[in-house]
Amino acid sequence: MGKAAAAALAATPQRLAITGGRLEDDNRAIYAEMRRLSGGRILILPTASSEPMEVGEETRAAFATHGFDAEVLPVFAGVSGAGAAFDPTLVEKAAGAGGFYFTGGDQGLITGTLAPGGAQTPLLRAIRRRVAEGGLLAGSSAGLRLKPWPMGSRPPPISLAFWWGRGWASSGMG
Repeated sequence: MGKAAAAALAATPQRLAITGGRLEDDNRAIYAEMRRLSGGRILILPTASSEPMEVGEETRAAFATHGFDAEVLPVFAGVSGAGAAFDPTLVEKAAGAGGFYFTGGDQGLITGTLAPGGAQTPLLRAIRRRVAEGGLLAGSSAGLRLKPWPMGSRPPPISLAFWWGRGWASSGMG
């Protein structure tokens, strides 16, 4: 990546939607803000869940009810799911996504699947690249751990949709 491209990426606001606990299906305000930030296109990653198929479909249906073009990526712990993090078709989908929503569960399943042994998979690299370009990164509970900056460092400018109780706020932050 050239210096000009790196500078452009550094200047792009990061978009995060951080939902504590569980995002309730009837919270129209937060879904509307996530739809705006993602352009209405979101990929659901139930990677942290112990029941990823069921949780993924339930989450996809909730997003679809709120007007999203939502799709579940079958990326979860286990031999077949973990292999999906190397699937070129899924990597291509991530490269064109408006946003990503990580469900709650066990955050160790996320890191073990997307960064086994600490090595980033092609899917994780594509997600990080898309978020750096302005794609939405959203999550609930264990999905909160997926922020695009290292722990202990100052976060980059972000557009933030923040869920707290039943209220929300949206703003640019530096």
